[in-house]
Amino acid sequence: MSPTEQGQWFRFRLRDVICPEKEQAISQITPELEVTGRIVFLSDSGNEAKKFAVMEVNGLNVPLVVPVERLTPTRDLQEETAGYRDLHETGHPW
Repeated sequence: MSPTEQGQWFRFRLRDVICPEKEQAISQITPELEVTGRIVFLSDSGNEAKKFAVMEVNGLNVPLVVPVERLTPTRDLQEETAGYRDLHETGHPW
């Protein structure tokens, strides 16, 4: 196992957070939080085919319905971390 260093990215579960309390952390989630999921079903809307995607997201017990036009394909982790570092270094509040 490689050593952990500042600036490295890791995944973790909310249940493993020790501070703040889970309920407090959940209450701070904003509509800007991005999640990753997979399409399990595509739904039509009137004459428009495949207008909505029913998404399965790990950690959620219910599927989410999202307009297909609002979906963004996932990128590899390297691209995402590079983008975050750029944002972080320019004063992102995190």
